[in-house]
Amino acid sequence: MNESLRFLLSNDDGIDAPGLKILADTFGRIGQVAVVAPDANRSGASHSITPHRTLRASDFGNGWFALDGTPADCVQVALRQLLPEPPDLVISGINEGANLADEVNYSGTVGAAREAVLLGVPALAVSLAGKAPWHFETAARMAVLVASQWRERSLPFETCLNINVPNGPIFAVKPPIVTRLGRRMVAMPPPRGRDGQPPPYWKAVEQPTGGRFMDDYQAVAAGHVSVTPLRFDATFDAIMEELALWPTFR
Repeated sequence: MNESLRFLLSNDDGIDAPGLKILADTFGRIGQVAVVAPDANRSGASHSITPHRTLRASDFGNGWFALDGTPADCVQVALRQLLPEPPDLVISGINEGANLADEVNYSGTVGAAREAVLLGVPALAVSLAGKAPWHFETAARMAVLVASQWRERSLPFETCLNINVPNGPIFAVKPPIVTRLGRRMVAMPPPRGRDGQPPPYWKAVEQPTGGRFMDDYQAVAAGHVSVTPLRFDATFDAIMEELALWPTFR
């Protein structure tokens, strides 16, 4: 990797998020960095966009912009209007908290990465799994490590990598491994009872998928950096022939 590389950074925690600053500083050592991020926290925005009003960008100088929209808006506006030329790679993060298993469906961090690949630019989503105090430097170094591998071995079209890093010092984190997207039912915060506590039946249930590759949440629980390839095509190819035999389609 060299200084001719161009990186676009975004997130869902907002332009003032400390993880974004550390990510920009780290990638700024190996290339040119532009930042387009929401002007406020947009956690849980998923892959939503803002189609019914004009978006406004505030220019902070040195390639930093704040947009009054979602993470996906930020990537779309950056690639189509703000940047003079497309970046080589989009990095979304560093998210304060994990984006594992079913949570990727709600994540604005992952939504920004998905918008990038939809527009033809490779992307990484980077999250820290754990609780504050946050070790953003660890996640940033792991993101650079994976990004350097991407440079040598490109990904298939419309594929992004979802990276989850255990929150801790770099020496305490185990090496990255390739993982599957796990299943953890009940990803949303539980409702509160009259005593302020979740009802006893409300419990997240992990459902291991099995197979050669470990589930993402299992890898992080074991101390590894989890790297999961996510694709855009959600078509269930395996049942298409069976579905075509239904009377409706014959």
